[in-house]
Amino acid sequence: MIEDEGLLAGQPVGFALEGLPLGRPQAGCVVRAWNEQRGPATMTGPDGRFVLEGVEGDSIVFFPEGDLTEDEGDWHVDDAVPGVPMTVVVTSLGVVEEEETATVRIRARTADDAPAGGVAYRVMSLRTFRGPAGTTASADPGGANDPLPGEALEEIPAGPFVVRPDNPFGKFEFDHVMGQAATGAPADLLLEVRPRPRLRVTGEVPEGADLVLALPGYELDGEQTPEEPWSPWLPGDATAKLRVEVEGAPPFFFLVGPVRDGVREAKVAIPEPRRVILPKGAREAELLDGEREVAFRAAGGALETWAEGRVTLRYDDGTGTTRELEVDLPPLEGGTVEVRPGEGRTLPEEDDDAEEEPAAPPGTCVLALRILDGEGKPADALVLLDGAIHPAPEGTLLLEGLAPGPHRLLVARRDEPGGGRELRVLLVVGKPAERTVRLGEE
Repeated sequence: MIEDEGLLAGQPVGFALEGLPLGRPQAGCVVRAWNEQRGPATMTGPDGRFVLEGVEGDSIVFFPEGDLTEDEGDWHVDDAVPGVPMTVVVTSLGVVEEEETATVRIRARTADDAPAGGVAYRVMSLRTFRGPAGTTASADPGGANDPLPGEALEEIPAGPFVVRPDNPFGKFEFDHVMGQAATGAPADLLLEVRPRPRLRVTGEVPEGADLVLALPGYELDGEQTPEEPWSPWLPGDATAKLRVEVEGAPPFFFLVGPVRDGVREAKVAIPEPRRVILPKGAREAELLDGEREVAFRAAGGALETWAEGRVTLRYDDGTGTTRELEVDLPPLEGGTVEVRPGEGRTLPEEDDDAEEEPAAPPGTCVLALRILDGEGKPADALVLLDGAIHPAPEGTLLLEGLAPGPHRLLVARRDEPGGGRELRVLLVVGKPAERTVRLGEE
């Protein structure tokens, strides 16, 4: 199961809700994430904007004051993209959708020009930042209008658009590609895909444990047995952690290593729980950190726990009298766990032969862009960098706080992204980079 948490707190997403015919912002409109009417809800402010947190999926429903329809489906938006602001236009008769008059033919190819089926993508209009998601075909077409293997057809509004990856756990990844769709002949778009590495879970995984592969904004659940190892695909450059959940125990976290020979490895090394021996005759024993129970089971006259530090042993001494005893637990060998509901401490990897990789410095680099058209005048442009789209309406753009290292940019006129240019730049801490991009030149 994939849980999309791209709208959680700390990653706010704004949606402009505009009314027709004057296009004035609408305040007081209830907005709810669609989950059988049980999803999180909020309300638009005076400027027509809102932030919706804790959303799973991409379906949102609106409840304006002036509703003249009987079909609730008229107020649904099913193509919201987590992390990307979008514009929604409403009237008393429902959400106004742009007419889909253009066709995009997506062709996914591997490095050896073989068709790639099952490639997950999202097509977004660069005017509304909404659009359909899908996957390229994996089987031969069953009818005359079905796409060929490795291809897909999408109907979108005419105008500029961008295609981006949609599933971080899919087999393939690719760079964002921009294009221009027009009514008439389909726009042909090529995705040059690369295979993703796979996860390899090593070490001793407790029987029945639940595994969760966590990326920024995404999670994937799985299980592993000796007969069926769990080996999902994942991005090669994203920070990833493996969470191991055992019934009655706190969660344990393990870092996923870098790519080596097409594999990213997570080493599971859960320490043995500490046994706190109970006084003779003790009954109904509890091990408490403050008011929190930190023993995960009782066995053989002892309580077992992964807690450390000073805890309180509370028990019935067999006579109906409740007694308390303070116990100091030294750190566990090989790692420690902070026992709190839903939290845990990352355990160190024990690999004497592995070379410790230096941590990347924080993003402190600066990039200044000057964008000109074919006549040397400032161009109204869009810049695609690290998966984010930055508008440059005056032909200038200053980006700060970027990570050091190589970056790939796509720069295009706002009204003609298909004619853009690709730029690669190496950013160095303390050395602001300045680049001039001329559009319309080869």
